[in-house]
Amino acid sequence: MRIATTAAFLIGVLLVGCDGRVRLLYLKPPTASMPPWSVASSVVEISVGEDLGRIVTDVASHLQMKRDTETSYRWTIETEGKNVFSIELKKDAGGFWSVALIDWPTNKRSAASRKAEEMIRTALKKEGPNHALQPTPGKSLSSAARLTAAGPAWLSSGR
Repeated sequence: MRIATTAAFLIGVLLVGCDGRVRLLYLKPPTASMPPWSVASSVVEISVGEDLGRIVTDVASHLQMKRDTETSYRWTIETEGKNVFSIELKKDAGGFWSVALIDWPTNKRSAASRKAEEMIRTALKKEGPNHALQPTPGKSLSSAARLTAAGPAWLSSGR
């Protein structure tokens, strides 16, 4: 009985309460491994000496976001309605950094999320190389990429 109740609860959460929108920026120094690809992500090359903590902290400060008390590299702000926008910076074991731009519980991207991405990219352009990476020639795209109507320009190149 307990398993059935737990399963019903999880299905209810998945159907009702899992709205949200995530945009991932993978910041890749030359020595890092290639991060995973998804429709909601973008890989940006950075130089080794970039001060990513300062860049993201400056963006969060500009947007008047509150620092999370549990982790030093997560900030939140209430957006339209009672929605919440969060930025989180993490370093992956592969050597690349990820910046998660999260709008919750809405499935629409907030103005704060778009502004944060713009500001991060602008700061990176000022400090070093910042061009989107292209897929490795000969690698096939995932089924999610093939089914996406919008995406990077190379999706429509027929590869």
